Amino acid sequence: MKGNKRWTHPQWESIKINFDGAYNQIQNRSTSGVVARDSGGKILLSCSEIHNGVLSAFAAEAIACRKAVQVGVDHGWQALIFEGDSLAIIKKCNKKDHDRSMTLRRGDEFYLEMGVPDYAETQARHDELSEPD
Repeated sequence: MKGNKRWTHPQWESIKINFDGAYNQIQNRSTSGVVARDSGGKILLSCSEIHNGVLSAFAAEAIACRKAVQVGVDHGWQALIFEGDSLAIIKKCNKKDHDRSMTLRRGDEFYLEMGVPDYAETQARHDELSEPD
């Protein structure tokens, strides 16, 4: 499939942690977003943090990756799969316009166990319904 790849369930009894970073070059600000799901696709955790003093889109993605690893370690999860989008890093580094992250626009952070923020709930439901068994 060309374009956006859909989320897929992790194999076995592992936890899949997806992460992404968004970057605002004018403010030297970024946000990291993390979603952790079990092998059945159930959301175990979602969080978003805003970071100041970030100097590049690559740094924003690296911070998001670090946050994903930290979440997995802090929860003591043993079998982890981390998934980011390295192509996004390349595109963000070459991009001239602003990242349109919902978290950066709203300026809010969150940390939710067993859920996602309201504005992401529709996508989470869609992922659950369209994921083949």
